[in-house]
Amino acid sequence: MIERGISKQEVLDAITKGAKRRQEYKIVSRYRWVEVVFIQKPCHYYLITVYWER
Repeated sequence: MIERGISKQEVLDAITKGAKRRQEYKIVSRYRWVEVVFIQKPCHYYLITVYWER
């Protein structure tokens, strides 16, 4: 995440404000130029990967 130049705030914005779609048990969220793949458990988000949208 930091290596790719994406801040924690951008990841949090993508999870909370971004458009979401499901891929099996994962959720892919897109906000501005960032895409976040994560799993949502009660009261927790587990990040799988974060990358710049192409």
